[in-house]
Amino acid sequence: MNRNYVTNITHFLDENGTFPLELTKEARLIAESLGKVITCVTKESRNTSKTDVVCWSTFNKKKCAGVIDAGIDLDSFTILWNCNKCGDSGTISNWENTVMDSGYRP
Repeated sequence: MNRNYVTNITHFLDENGTFPLELTKEARLIAESLGKVITCVTKESRNTSKTDVVCWSTFNKKKCAGVIDAGIDLDSFTILWNCNKCGDSGTISNWENTVMDSGYRP
């Protein structure tokens, strides 16, 4: 089952721009994983869209072993990501100037 997520990363952040302690365990896992995707994509110029982020999805109580591929859509400036194994995918918006943004722009 492929799922498509649309994420405004600021919805996961508190007024200090960090992940609040009140996040549930599952929400924190997803937020931190999305944050790692942002950092990977904005860290440096990449020839490939591979990241070092392991997919966080589960199916039938089994964790996906895939790795997230990601890049910046230059038209919308959203980050597009997908898992190379389970096919889950999504977009991340409003990531610019967050603590996860490493500053690189293609």
